[in-house]
Amino acid sequence: LREIAFGDDGDFSESTLRERINNELVANLGNFIYRTMSFLWKEFNGEVPEPVELDDVDKQFKAELEQLPSLVAEEMDSFRIDRAVKLIRDFSGKANQYFQLKEPWSTKDKNCLYLCANAVASLAILMEPFMPNASESLWKQLNLGGSVHEQQWENAGTLILKSGHVIGEPKPLFKKV
Repeated sequence: LREIAFGDDGDFSESTLRERINNELVANLGNFIYRTMSFLWKEFNGEVPEPVELDDVDKQFKAELEQLPSLVAEEMDSFRIDRAVKLIRDFSGKANQYFQLKEPWSTKDKNCLYLCANAVASLAILMEPFMPNASESLWKQLNLGGSVHEQQWENAGTLILKSGHVIGEPKPLFKKV
């Protein structure tokens, strides 16, 4: 979906597909999701921490998270599916950078983990039209009720996970090919 613009001709190759899976799904999106989930699991017994006062970096990340669903929806409404998927991929890259910048492994930064956990929940909703099975698996790992398929699009930009929520045991969503 990300490789070829909707309605246009394009070239398909297994090597490009393999590159997208390994570099975008596994190393980018999957890496952010798994590192956030596994860190919460190991360091906080799976519990989403209570945030404290957000600094400017936290506020910027939160603002990007809140804006993402409308940006993706705008692209989807215009049948620019490749751009919608790219926005999700780009956000997961920014989320990885945010996680790296905040260094929760040494700082135990509760704001970072709270916001990243919520970014993971939002990504589950945003990925649903493109990867319904992976989204549902992630929703279950997050230990959220119901199905990701029942969620409202607008919920993706909100802080769904409240402090004290306990996630399930994390498992990698994607495997390298």
